[in-house]
Amino acid sequence: MKFIQKDIQKLKNSLKYTFILSIILFLITGGCSREKVISLNEKINRIDIAISKTIADFDINSSNLFEEIYQIKEKNDTTFTFIEKTYRIKNKAVDFKDVLKKLDKNLTELSASITRSKFSYLENYNLATFDIKTRGLKVYTLNLESVSKKKSCPKIAIVIDDWGYNLNNLGRVWDLDIPMTFSILPNLPYSTVIAKEAIKKNYEVILHLPMESHNAAANEKHVVKTGMNGRQIAEILKRALITVPQAKGVSNHMGSKATEDKDILKILFRQMKKNDLYFLDSLVTNRTKSEEAAKEVGLKIAKRSVFIDNRTDFDYIKKQMQELVAIAKAKGEAIGIGHDKKSTLLALKEIVPELKKENIDFIYLSEMVKPVRD
Repeated sequence: MKFIQKDIQKLKNSLKYTFILSIILFLITGGCSREKVISLNEKINRIDIAISKTIADFDINSSNLFEEIYQIKEKNDTTFTFIEKTYRIKNKAVDFKDVLKKLDKNLTELSASITRSKFSYLENYNLATFDIKTRGLKVYTLNLESVSKKKSCPKIAIVIDDWGYNLNNLGRVWDLDIPMTFSILPNLPYSTVIAKEAIKKNYEVILHLPMESHNAAANEKHVVKTGMNGRQIAEILKRALITVPQAKGVSNHMGSKATEDKDILKILFRQMKKNDLYFLDSLVTNRTKSEEAAKEVGLKIAKRSVFIDNRTDFDYIKKQMQELVAIAKAKGEAIGIGHDKKSTLLALKEIVPELKKENIDFIYLSEMVKPVRD
């Protein structure tokens, strides 16, 4: 009897283990069969999701999606949806080989593979193409385009000061055939005529506003001086702008003392802001407070890089222009100030064509002014 009970227990244990093994085998084979019955289109959909997750790790997402194409294809008696997606990435470096490694790993987990990867590298445009296959069929093409900005040319703004006394050099400006900014003194016999003529020929005009200096008496009428109140400065600016119509900005004529006084500049800048004007600091003192005042008022501003004609001989002007170009190449842009002089404009007529060959981009001053940032 005892032997019979032992045999029965052995049989129960055997059946128990057999049942457990059967369950395990069912789960394994059932899982495989479920994988087999997944349709090809469902598989392609999973590949699409995996690709989206992979490239998201490189900050490429739906906002970069430039084009998507879905095509119904038939091959080997199999009908499926072929997908091609193109993502365009602007002004951001992406290492296509790193994308390839990660993509290959993630697709392998889906029993898919990259059958072809092709990289093209041009000056401002890079392209990577990945062809993806599963179940013996090419089902997906991923294109990644990396588009960078064209390398910008160095930019130079030429400002010619002190217009208004006569019309002698106007024709020489037209001969230069470059964007140029006229900085015109107010209340002079030819201030308004020159402003209107320059505007007519699509040049830019700013007001060259007389301001108080440390070491020279201002000969002009209506000079902005330290100690003035808001009403006085507003009146001076108003009178000046009447004689220089359509001015887009203001630069300081002389003004070493006034530009060191932040309070005076703030009063002036508030009035300028009402008239939607910017300020060019001629930098006649290294103690200027123009940036501080402009920041507090919220006024756009620019600063002179080089005076090009403190001497009138050609070699000096050429040397100064070379310095201006060097600054522009180093910083991307530079501002050169010259004066209403025959020697200056004749020198520029000879120098400018050579600079154009160097891909120097001449622009108006207003294209360089900007708010003061921290």
